[in-house]
Amino acid sequence: MAQITTRDLAQTKEAVAGLLEQLGLSAYLFEVEPRSDGAPWQVRIDCQVSGGWQSLSLPIDVDRLLQSATEGPTRDRTLSEWRTALHGCARGKQE
Repeated sequence: MAQITTRDLAQTKEAVAGLLEQLGLSAYLFEVEPRSDGAPWQVRIDCQVSGGWQSLSLPIDVDRLLQSATEGPTRDRTLSEWRTALHGCARGKQE
């Protein structure tokens, strides 16, 4: 995506929120950020861990992120990768 619009940002935030909700984290904050250097976008996540908070940055291709909102295999693959990356984050009762 060459030109980033408000709609792009809103859609990516909605997709990330849905994925993080499915992971069942007990407490978290996140931000989706396009990168100016041509690299994939990144999702910055602060999540609750035992005894405090942890900050992580996950690179993500924006097209894949948007596909994860509607395509099961893409969503499943992204969830699996994020579950591994966020393994130290506290889980709520969902999981």
